[in-house]
Amino acid sequence: MAKRTKEEIKTWRDKMIGLSRKIKAMPENERFDLWKKIGTITPEGHALSCTNTIMLYYQAGRRLNQVGGYQQWRKFGRQVKAGETA
Repeated sequence: MAKRTKEEIKTWRDKMIGLSRKIKAMPENERFDLWKKIGTITPEGHALSCTNTIMLYYQAGRRLNQVGGYQQWRKFGRQVKAGETA
């Protein structure tokens, strides 16, 4: 994976800050309704926090059923194949 430039990092950071502000500006009931509608969980079956779920939803541009880190997926026998991309 190529190293990101300082400008790319700044752009990404600004985008995340903007998303965070957008979520915080939402009325609480609207945030809760969106969180319940999306319903993202970890491989272990745990629900993500409201803010994390909505952040992932806005970043991906679609609903994600399950999200997890490399080690979490490895515990369940899932492995990335060499050269595989998203």
